[in-house]
Amino acid sequence: VEPQKTLEIQLQEGMTVAEVLVEEGQTVKEGDPLFRYDTAETTMNLEQQKLELEKLNNTIESQRQKIAELEKEKQNASEDMQLQYTMEIQESTASLKQTEYDAKVKSMEIEKTQASIDQAIVTSTMAGVVQSIQSSTEQMGGENASQQSFITILAQGEYRVKGTINEQNMYQISTDMPVLIRSRVQEDQVWTGHISEIDTQSPVQNQSGYGNGNTDAMQQSSDYPFYVTLDSYDGLMLGQHVYIEIGQTSTPHTEGVW
Repeated sequence: VEPQKTLEIQLQEGMTVAEVLVEEGQTVKEGDPLFRYDTAETTMNLEQQKLELEKLNNTIESQRQKIAELEKEKQNASEDMQLQYTMEIQESTASLKQTEYDAKVKSMEIEKTQASIDQAIVTSTMAGVVQSIQSSTEQMGGENASQQSFITILAQGEYRVKGTINEQNMYQISTDMPVLIRSRVQEDQVWTGHISEIDTQSPVQNQSGYGNGNTDAMQQSSDYPFYVTLDSYDGLMLGQHVYIEIGQTSTPHTEGVW
């Protein structure tokens, strides 16, 4: 039995956590703050980027003035000098376009940096329980930041059942198929539901072989996870192990061999 939904929050690349605002096991609501980034270095980078943009804007203004002066001088120049002025104007115009492009790129960098500062406090997007938080030595974003979960939150209340099935009998199940969930402790305690997902993209290698019994003929086979959405999860506990049976009819206990 596992949560219906899990929220995994990764750190932004290059960002460092200044303060964690929650603890493991704490219940959070949607919108509650989880942690705060250290923005001191980012703020300094923003100021540097603004200075660079100001320098580019000044260069653009100087280049425009130079082009205007060349065009004015060209009007009064002799025929022999016309070609030279034309080439200088074209060269200055190309430089102006490049500087204007650099200024647009720098403006985008500033917007991105400003957004990082504005979003320094990260909040939860759902209600649940904080399952895990990385240790303080792992609180810096890097190359693997997008692959690691800094904080994991489990949805509270709604559960689903995770099962596995082998590639040899995968054909026996399909999505929307009704199933019966039975307690391992009390056989008469059951829940109903249906198969909502079969994850064929995440095989789990199973070392138990199959074949004709000859060691050389033994092969690896894969197990695949599938998930059951429950009609009711009253009485179930997170992490509880249960049996999954195809069909929704609970056969009453009878004596004898059937």
